[in-house]
Amino acid sequence: MATIRFFFIQAMKYQTSILSVLLTVCGMYASAQQPAPVTPPAQPQAATKPAAPSEPTYSLTDSKDWQNPAELRDRLGNRILERLKGSDEQSVKTFLASEYNRLLLANWLLVNNELQSEKQYADYAANLEKKINDKKKNISHREKELAELGGTAVESTEFAIMRLENELAELMAEYEQPTRLADVVKRPRGAKLIRLIANDLGWMGDILYSGECIMPGRMLNMLSNMMERYPRMLRNGRIPRDIATATALEYARSGWTVDAACKRAEYFVRNWRQDKLHRIFDTLPLWQRRVVCGWKGDHSSGTPESLTWALHNVNLPDERYTGCCWRCGYVLHNVYGESVHGSAYY
Repeated sequence: MATIRFFFIQAMKYQTSILSVLLTVCGMYASAQQPAPVTPPAQPQAATKPAAPSEPTYSLTDSKDWQNPAELRDRLGNRILERLKGSDEQSVKTFLASEYNRLLLANWLLVNNELQSEKQYADYAANLEKKINDKKKNISHREKELAELGGTAVESTEFAIMRLENELAELMAEYEQPTRLADVVKRPRGAKLIRLIANDLGWMGDILYSGECIMPGRMLNMLSNMMERYPRMLRNGRIPRDIATATALEYARSGWTVDAACKRAEYFVRNWRQDKLHRIFDTLPLWQRRVVCGWKGDHSSGTPESLTWALHNVNLPDERYTGCCWRCGYVLHNVYGESVHGSAYY
């Protein structure tokens, strides 16, 4: 695996043909008679995405298959080798010409990402437990302070304790959420979602080729929670589905909470339906939508309340641009051609 990753990194660094890497990887694994971790094209030619997730085009995998990721990865790898007739360029091109084969590769990549996220899962769990313990200690410390205070300081400390208790409740709710893919797909909504996603090449392409796909189990669980809280979110068109997917991918890999992810996705879907977002929002590819929908999920400026305020007070209409240095779109150039720089620029 390390050797294959080295070849892929070198290919991206020196702009080597991804097809050449695919040939190399296939040759290495075929000679070793192991499941082939075939690297798909950087931009897979997926079929047009449906207006909303309905019945999948294929039945390549089912929710029960995803309950054992290691076994599924081996089975998919063997199937890839069976369908890949050779490691020569023409054989690979013929293999990739099939949408079904590309979906095979995508499924292999998704389950491989799950297995490769073991350290991230462990770090996430340890970090969450530390946050919970720290909150409990902080509450205990404040309660001891309260017994020694008087006057207005009592009200202030009581308010601080109440806020800490609310934050602890949110963390405990997060602790109860399933994280691993094998556990998420055992729940009805998770089972339905993995069946829809894993058999939809367009949706799989968005998830796998728009950036890092870390802790896919958390991503799927976030989508499942969004589906439960806001049943219309994934039904009414591609944009709401893309918003939910982009948000879940970013919040999952960043270790942010399910509750925060649901609220962020709902904010963007609601305001998109009301035509309140910047006019280029609909044209963003998913990797850019991830940047827009998935930033600062653990910061006060990223709460729905803060974003709502910014929507009405920061992103001003064009005619009110003069005097407002923050009027910008979601990409590096706004309608006036001016670059948008981060703090490092200065």
